[in-house]
Amino acid sequence: MSFYEQNIDPTLRFGDVLKGFIQSTPQFKKPLQDISSLEDGFNLNIEVPKYSAILTPCCSIGEHKLTLCPFVIIPGSIAFVKNPIFANDLMKINLRITAEESMPPDKWQELSIEERAAMLVKGKSYTFGHFFVYDKHDYLQSYELRGEKTSYYMIDFRTSYSIKSHLIKRPNGGPIDKALCASKLLQLSVEARSSLREKLSSYFARVPEEDLT
Repeated sequence: MSFYEQNIDPTLRFGDVLKGFIQSTPQFKKPLQDISSLEDGFNLNIEVPKYSAILTPCCSIGEHKLTLCPFVIIPGSIAFVKNPIFANDLMKINLRITAEESMPPDKWQELSIEERAAMLVKGKSYTFGHFFVYDKHDYLQSYELRGEKTSYYMIDFRTSYSIKSHLIKRPNGGPIDKALCASKLLQLSVEARSSLREKLSSYFARVPEEDLT
């Protein structure tokens, strides 16, 4: 499966890779109930991620708003990189896998037969459900991962943010503004976009145990 389209459309789509957008993240000790709460202090972190992915569904892009999620490098210390199935193919983090595949072989062998059976009966599921890995590409800056150069990146659904701009509007069948078009670096293939949509939907559709009783 090709992860990226060879030719990109002059419009914005779910999953597109953009550059040049600002992310702001407020940090505070407690909610601001009234103006006096400002005395407790708060911080507003401003960053410009190298790349961001569009998480707004294609049909909802417009009205001057867009939801983005910043790209982050994959740290060599992250748990899933230590699992051979992911270490050999980082893109498998985007797929549903069996319980046995979800952990290193030595960890699986430590489980009792009953524990393995209980996990296997649940079928395939996402591991690290809040992460989605973007395939490497020459347009993406390379970095070092466990001693090798790579340009795989990932997004963490928990860090998504919104932006506003009068440039963001429905193209009505025509191309988007030139400035926005210049910010679009890569476009996902239909298959990759579907994979992102399914994992994102699964992440937000999880039902807590207390709601199942």
